Amino acid sequence: MAYEWAKPGVKCCCVDEAWWSHDPNVHNHSHPQLKDICLISNVYEDGKFLELVGYEEFLYETTSFRPLITQNDDVEMFLRLASPSPLERLDRLAEELDSLYND
Repeated sequence: MAYEWAKPGVKCCCVDEAWWSHDPNVHNHSHPQLKDICLISNVYEDGKFLELVGYEEFLYETTSFRPLITQNDDVEMFLRLASPSPLERLDRLAEELDSLYND
């Protein structure tokens, strides 16, 4: 599974608190709760585990978190998708010209 988004400094949202909310060995510590926003301080094993600011006593599985997407991030992603790069425009033009001359 790919965890490219998991990097120090990235904000993430807790989407699964199951293992630490039911494990009696971890109840003496505070842990992220469902929907809490956390900041990644360190990443281990190619992004499989996260260390979170304020929760440094444990490593958390990345699968329990998702990257926080802000409205600005959403708009930027939409604009990148909506406005093709010059190379993509040239590829489309080449395809159109090929279809005109090869039909």
